[in-house]
Amino acid sequence: MVTLEPMTEAEFQSFVEPAIAEYAQGHVTDGQWAEEEALEKSRKEFGSGSLEQDGSLGSGAMEEEEQARLMHQHRLGKGERHAHKTGQRLS
Repeated sequence: MVTLEPMTEAEFQSFVEPAIAEYAQGHVTDGQWAEEEALEKSRKEFGSGSLEQDGSLGSGAMEEEEQARLMHQHRLGKGERHAHKTGQRLS
């Protein structure tokens, strides 16, 4: 059984900063964002980066993103990505 407990602001900060960077890098690797703009775009999608400001709704979206990343990593293996267009082959 999995038990979920609220994060403290310190726990959230130790999660959110690496998650923002990893999310940005994933979009760069997939060719969706230019490296120069990736961190800024990632920060916008993650919200303020503060648990106190965003509350549980903002952090819920981040938890869903992390769960999706883990599922894809498990199913596809690290380093493999989805094709973003129907005409592309999966690597």
